[in-house]
Amino acid sequence: MTDRYETLAAQIDERFGEQVTRVASICGELTYEVDKSDLHAVATALRNEGEFGFEMLVDVCGVDYLNYGIAEWATSSATGTGFSRGVEREPVILDESDEFDAKRFAVVYHLLSIQHNFRLRLRAFTGTDNPPMI
Repeated sequence: MTDRYETLAAQIDERFGEQVTRVASICGELTYEVDKSDLHAVATALRNEGEFGFEMLVDVCGVDYLNYGIAEWATSSATGTGFSRGVEREPVILDESDEFDAKRFAVVYHLLSIQHNFRLRLRAFTGTDNPPMI
């Protein structure tokens, strides 16, 4: 990660304290986790405060971490016949009373500061609510 991003990370850590937690990144992107109860306040401050200026939401996506890290496609040989390594999953239908793992579902926001030429990723987990909501 560049010195510019380390400086930005220090500013974010100082400004938001325990509201955000920095997440290690293998691809060199600055990523923070924020509790869903703090998401609106943190995102608004990142947009409105001049030292941050993240005025553009580039992307927002939902992530299901149920099988995160499981290598379904691991193989020791290639195939010339198409989709022989495909996985058929059974649908998961829960009762309304069931709860999810607190870190199963997340919403990830990719922010851009045009004026400072910075990118930032915010991730908020939905918690145990069924249905999962932010």
